[in-house]
Amino acid sequence: MMDNEYEVYRTTTLGLALQETLDEFMQSKQISDKCAKRMFQEYDRAMSKIFSSKVNNKISFKSKLDTYRNCDNVWTLLFQGIEITLQNTPIIKLENKQKVKIVACEAKSDKKSKNQIFDD
Repeated sequence: MMDNEYEVYRTTTLGLALQETLDEFMQSKQISDKCAKRMFQEYDRAMSKIFSSKVNNKISFKSKLDTYRNCDNVWTLLFQGIEITLQNTPIIKLENKQKVKIVACEAKSDKKSKNQIFDD
């Protein structure tokens, strides 16, 4: 990873579409592996910037924490059953038998905020 940008957004619909397109370009020799890697680094940087500056919705949730792990400032949390609320409006309620995984990464420090967390 370059400049401490996280790669969690690569598994989104947009990230997967970018991967598929870059793979096709590399197979047809239209771009090099190095160029594809650079494009993904820019994608990672842009997604982090967008989520830190443009997304202001706040969610809250209640659940039972089943398992947690922290590796290289990336938290993986596994919950059993969960109730998610978006701006005080319940939007999801899952039974205790269902599990939810949340991956949270420590944000890169900037002048505006030093304690931001991105969820996926």
